[in-house]
Amino acid sequence: MLEKEIERVKEVEREALEKIEKAEAQAKWMVKKAYEKGEKEASAILEEARKEVEEKAKEEKKKAEKEAKKLERKGEKEAARIKEASLSKMNKAVKIVVDEILR
Repeated sequence: MLEKEIERVKEVEREALEKIEKAEAQAKWMVKKAYEKGEKEASAILEEARKEVEEKAKEEKKKAEKEAKKLERKGEKEAARIKEASLSKMNKAVKIVVDEILR
C-alpha cells in the first residue's frame, strides 16, 4: 500500500514537472511574441514620426520658397524703382547740362 502511495506521489510529481515545463515554454513563447509585438509597434511609431517630420519639412520648405519668391519680387520692384529714380535724376541732370550749354 505504501508503495502505491509512493508511486502515486511520483506520478503526481512527474505530471507537475511536465505542467511546469509546458507553462515555462508557453511563458517564453508569450514573452517572445510580446517582444516582437513591441518591436513592431515601436517601428510603426518611428515610421509615423519619420513621416510627420518629412511632412513638416516639406511644409516649411514650401513656406520658405514662397517667402523667397515674395522677397525676390519685392527686390525686383525695388530695383525697378531705383532704376527709374536713377534715370529720372540722369534725365534731370542731362536737361540741366543741355540747358546750360544752350544758354
